Amino acid sequence: MIPWEVLRLMAWQNGVRPPLETNSTYGKLRRKLRTFRSMDSAERGFVLQSLALPWLLQLSFRMIGVPRTQAYLRRWALSSRRGKTSLSPEEAIRFARRTHSISRRLVGFEGTCLARSMTLWALLLRRNVSTDLRVGFRKRNDRIEGHAWLEFQGSPVNETAAEVSSYQVSPDSSSFDRWASLA
Repeated sequence: MIPWEVLRLMAWQNGVRPPLETNSTYGKLRRKLRTFRSMDSAERGFVLQSLALPWLLQLSFRMIGVPRTQAYLRRWALSSRRGKTSLSPEEAIRFARRTHSISRRLVGFEGTCLARSMTLWALLLRRNVSTDLRVGFRKRNDRIEGHAWLEFQGSPVNETAAEVSSYQVSPDSSSFDRWASLA
């Protein structure tokens, strides 16, 4: 019996393109690349930024701290803000969440809740969608836990309402950078 791969190679050499298995790794990769290429340049940039920002933020948190990182991130997001987008704020949020989720699965790197939230915050700010970065704290099993998330018009963007309701939100949590001087 001749293995399937050998038959595929023989067919390929004879000028007949073998059928692509849809469940193969190669087939999945081709489908993803085709989807990526079908996007317009703004969407492709959004995906690439969504892939790179969590890594850069984690590094920047360690090197220069959270306040200065947020200040640089805010400056970057506002400097190249897109004009009017065709998406409503709710659609932009859905697109950003989906893109960010896909890039997390692709890379296998999730980062901290603060890095994830700041990534979405900056990407949405570049799309003229203003969200609030929230930081909350709770005491569980004699330990104090902190968590960061985004809110748009009072509703959590990247967490469930049940999850964030267990945290006490700190005042002015969205402006870590208010004391960072970047002259």
